Amino acid sequence: MLLPTVSLCLTPAQFQLIYPGIAYIDAHHILWRSTGRLPHAHPELRYGHRSMGSYDSAFGQMISQLTGKLNSVRSRRARLRLNVFEVSLLALGARVTSQLLRHGHLASVRKDQRFAQSELLCKLENIRKQAKRAFICRSDESSFAAQSQQWTEMLTFIRTHFLHCCCRRRAESRIGRHFRRVVKQCCLRATEGLKQRQAAPFPDDHLRRLVQLALRYVRRNRTSFGIRTLLERPQFASAYLAEFVLQRSTAAREVTNASE
Repeated sequence: MLLPTVSLCLTPAQFQLIYPGIAYIDAHHILWRSTGRLPHAHPELRYGHRSMGSYDSAFGQMISQLTGKLNSVRSRRARLRLNVFEVSLLALGARVTSQLLRHGHLASVRKDQRFAQSELLCKLENIRKQAKRAFICRSDESSFAAQSQQWTEMLTFIRTHFLHCCCRRRAESRIGRHFRRVVKQCCLRATEGLKQRQAAPFPDDHLRRLVQLALRYVRRNRTSFGIRTLLERPQFASAYLAEFVLQRSTAAREVTNASE
């Protein structure tokens, strides 16, 4: 189906905020299609901890066509006819350009970079809403919702496969690893204590939050012992953590019942 288009006028300065990001996406898209390489894929994809999205060949072709269209007019003021998904892709390109500038991969050519980008994104959002209304007027909301869902999946695919930049990723600190080990060990102690009391098991995320709260109490000197005591005395740790978890859960249930 031929999508309805709206008019969008862009200046050379605005093209400078959009085109590098669009070209970056298109380059990685071409690299993936030709060689299968994904040098900037999100590392969590290999473990299945993140939604991968889904690739759509029609939207992939749209990326290449829009890149070529922008490249031919970006040196002058131009008026373009774009559909709602092309306008959305321009906004993504502007955000990718901003990321490249923040990370130092591109040299900034103007001082009011943030203000200019904010104005541009506001303009693109208004045009996108106009294009959305034109789409719904020609078709209906259900058709737009169906294609919008496909585009959302495509955006997720682009972000997770092409746009992960690890240059500013902080290295995991020793202190952070130590605290995670302490929380994990205390969760095991709390589980042992709950089993000894024959209490119903707690969901892992809920138990972890309560254990972290108990450790916060200990660190803030609200108890007569410290974290080292919990680590060196397993039976005491199991009894204390199980008691804390049960008390906090009971108090939460009483508050919920009172509010109802």
